[in-house]
Amino acid sequence: MKKLYEKCSEAIQKLTVEAGSAPLIELHGSGELFISGCRGILDYDPCLIKVETSCGVMTVKGKGLRVSVFRSDMLSVEGSVSMLCMGDGEDDT
Repeated sequence: MKKLYEKCSEAIQKLTVEAGSAPLIELHGSGELFISGCRGILDYDPCLIKVETSCGVMTVKGKGLRVSVFRSDMLSVEGSVSMLCMGDGEDDT
């Protein structure tokens, strides 16, 4: 049992080092989204939310979007999420 704990602990430490300050994203279906590593909200309306993260701008598009929780580095979005991308979400083509 101890070996398993040590292996898991080592894996978590390695992942933490490799991930660094990258935002962590958790999506539950299409109705709830959690983003950690937020630095601020840049744009916000029911169809689009732009968030500044440690790796740049993250864009969330959908319908009926609303920020349900915003703390120092964590954001929770509820609504129908249809797209999530790094960048401003504009098509460059």
